[in-house]
Amino acid sequence: MSEPATPSAGQEVEFKLLARGRLVPVRVEEVARDLGFELGPAKDVRQIDRYLDTEGLDLLRRGSALRVRGGSGAARLCFKGGASAEGEAIRRLEVEEPLAAGTPEPASAEGLPDRLRDLVEPVTLTGSLVEIARVETHRRCCELVSPASGALAELSIDRVRALSPRGVAGSFVEIEIEAKRGGASAFAPLAGALVQRLGLEHAQASKLERALAAYGRVLPPPLVRRAGLLPAMAFCEAGARVLRVNFEMLRAAEPIARLGEDDEGVHRMRVATRRLRAAFRIFGPAFGPKRLASAKRLFGKTGRVLGPVRDLDVMLARMPALSRDLPAPLAAELAPLLDLLAALRAEQRRRMLAWLGSRSRLREMERFERLLARLERRYRIGEAPGARRRRRRGHGPGEQQTGEVALGLLNDAAHRVFVKGDRVGAHSPPETLHALRIAVKRLRYTADALADVAPRDVVRWLEQTAELQDLLGAYNDARVMEAHLTQWMDTRAGRRLSRKTVLAVGGLLGVQERRARAARKAFRQQWKDFSRGKWRRRLVPPPDEPPPGSPAPNAPTEPAREHP
Repeated sequence: MSEPATPSAGQEVEFKLLARGRLVPVRVEEVARDLGFELGPAKDVRQIDRYLDTEGLDLLRRGSALRVRGGSGAARLCFKGGASAEGEAIRRLEVEEPLAAGTPEPASAEGLPDRLRDLVEPVTLTGSLVEIARVETHRRCCELVSPASGALAELSIDRVRALSPRGVAGSFVEIEIEAKRGGASAFAPLAGALVQRLGLEHAQASKLERALAAYGRVLPPPLVRRAGLLPAMAFCEAGARVLRVNFEMLRAAEPIARLGEDDEGVHRMRVATRRLRAAFRIFGPAFGPKRLASAKRLFGKTGRVLGPVRDLDVMLARMPALSRDLPAPLAAELAPLLDLLAALRAEQRRRMLAWLGSRSRLREMERFERLLARLERRYRIGEAPGARRRRRRGHGPGEQQTGEVALGLLNDAAHRVFVKGDRVGAHSPPETLHALRIAVKRLRYTADALADVAPRDVVRWLEQTAELQDLLGAYNDARVMEAHLTQWMDTRAGRRLSRKTVLAVGGLLGVQERRARAARKAFRQQWKDFSRGKWRRRLVPPPDEPPPGSPAPNAPTEPAREHP
């Protein structure tokens, strides 16, 4: 895969090298010149960086940091996102904004400039921002040019001190080679030579992490990135793990959705919302009827706010392909419709942003976070395996073993799919296929949530639901777009469209009708393949016959005992 000529805007790509002892800058420059690099004039800079985070280090736990940099010139706020590896180099998001003179430092994400707020608030919510570390850096930096490729980087030799109220808590020397033009690969030989000749080592830890280590601060356990369910795991613990994974997916997608620079942000956030709501259905019996009530309302409203934005994103993205199915004279009349859709999208985005940044929503997000944190402490999720102590198991449905419950849940979800699918005939109304689509989607979400503990052959078969869901989705999308086009045309702006544009919209409705018929025709054969008798017997046995390999009953039905 070819490397981009220049790191994209807002992206920092660099090699970070740590010196374990004394380092003479001249030796670093000698190594660079020996490899043919040209060095510009060196300059010395002193910087004081103060890192802000919540008391619980919410940003750091997600690989991010918020920094206030002082020194020569105006102070600047900087957000750094999670790092990813590019060979030995590190790539991460970096967004800087000036802090105007006399402006008070932000006490919470709400006080940040808009772009930084959109990046920080989904993580810190309404939490207060406090100083967690102060770092002094004496930097010697210069430009570094590769004559062979023209690649440009900044070479920095940083002498860093972690400052505390009592003085200097620790110090270290770090070298950074930050690619500015030409990609990081042009400077990989220099990084390798510095490791070989000067005894440096590639460092993944940030200055902030090293400063906190110097303070002796114990970092919170890392967030669960995958559920990692086990058959003997309590059903309530399994639910907590699945909810955490999907909650973090939503929070990771929210900054992208807020910024609006990539339509995938809204899509990913909407999918995460749906997966959370599916998890409430799957694991609800383990928590009791009231435990998740506020969270259901929270994510239900979030889904309803995201939906119109996503529908308009999809419509605008598909318009070029749809217009190619129209005669050229009609396609040329669609420009006013595109303007109308863009205006509607802007209006829906304003509604979405108002909800995402509202105090009421952020407080409900914090309430859900506290629930997950209590469950993680109860089940010691995120602790090292050796630190887990044996805990007495209770008797409520939340304490049933997940392996005993999983197949019953899959059986129930599959049964609903087969029942609804068998009702679909040649002349069934769209609502019948929509009901089947929802049942298939819920089966997929159930299978995804329980994949770690479900029988392997069942999981492999359920992967085939993707094709069925795609066909039902194509049919539903065509019908939904027909309805939306009709609805949008009935707005005040829509009624002002010219007659030619109205005719072009009529042509689009005809295109959607043809696509819906094609998807429905393909669905019939796909359903025959999907609903073969073998899998009906495997997943939906007769009422008096227990599912193979599942001696325990289906999903818990007795009232749940409330857990702390």
